[in-house]
Amino acid sequence: MKCEVCGKEIKEEDSYKGCCKECASKIFDRIENKQSDYKSFDKIDNQENDINKIKSKENTKNIIIAILIIVVLITVPSLISYVNSYSNSEDENVKLKADISNYTNEIEYKDERISSLENSVAYYNSDEYKETINNLNNEISTLTAQRDSLKSEVSQLEGTPQNYSAGYYTAGTNFPTGRYKIYNGNNNYVVYSSHGDLKVNIILGNSNYAVPEYIYDFSTGDKIEADSSFTIIKIQE
Repeated sequence: MKCEVCGKEIKEEDSYKGCCKECASKIFDRIENKQSDYKSFDKIDNQENDINKIKSKENTKNIIIAILIIVVLITVPSLISYVNSYSNSEDENVKLKADISNYTNEIEYKDERISSLENSVAYYNSDEYKETINNLNNEISTLTAQRDSLKSEVSQLEGTPQNYSAGYYTAGTNFPTGRYKIYNGNNNYVVYSSHGDLKVNIILGNSNYAVPEYIYDFSTGDKIEADSSFTIIKIQE
């Protein structure tokens, strides 16, 4: 028989599927080379897939970083504004409390002085000491006028609106006790007694379930929990 590839005469026992050994060997070599080429192509495809996966991860990472940067740029100015507002409010409240304390101390001193002078007047109540009595009475009148003026100042200071940021405050510590109007809020406003009993639970603001203002008599130790800034002003009892 003849080799179907090269036409060479071969014995049937020496053939492989109609080919001589030499042609069959060449065919096998070609087949192996093709398979090797296919494997190389598969390897390249796998590398391209890996590269695409890495690029996808990098793109996702860049998107996340961009979102974080935007969030920071939006949040930081608001945070700075809140801190500055809180600091200014605290400074104003501290100054107001210091002024009230100074005036109160001055009033107490003048009350003691008036009482002492009145005792002196009673002691010197005779013709012999009329001039001394007149001088003491004049001093009493002057001190009384000064005391009344200071009391008026304190009343005006206590009637000054006091602004507070969201947070926790205690009556008698952060502000004097008494009857107050609470307003300028836009969130939950809760008051507990010094023993932890719930006294006030409202929402300040202008929404459907909120109230624009609220009147409450603060006792020593009452604790405020406010979720937003608010204003209080003392009301004459």
